[in-house]
Amino acid sequence: RGKDEVALTYFGEGCASEGDVPSALNIAAVHGCRTIFFCRNNGYAISTKVTDQYVSDGVAPRGLAFGMPVIRVDGNDILAVYAATKQA
Repeated sequence: RGKDEVALTYFGEGCASEGDVPSALNIAAVHGCRTIFFCRNNGYAISTKVTDQYVSDGVAPRGLAFGMPVIRVDGNDILAVYAATKQA
């Protein structure tokens, strides 16, 4: 396997409140998997506002809890998204 290969997973903030996302973050961190977790946060998860889901600063701090580097960008800025994905 090449060092330039990564797995990229794309999900919305709603599923971040389910058990699969923390499990995936933990497995990737423990095994050192080269994975980019790309979360699209539009502020609603199945019509539930984020303020009704959690009190933290969004989904990004969850990566920090597993010892992963985190990059947060404005998803409406395609160049910022591209640059962050390339950096990751």
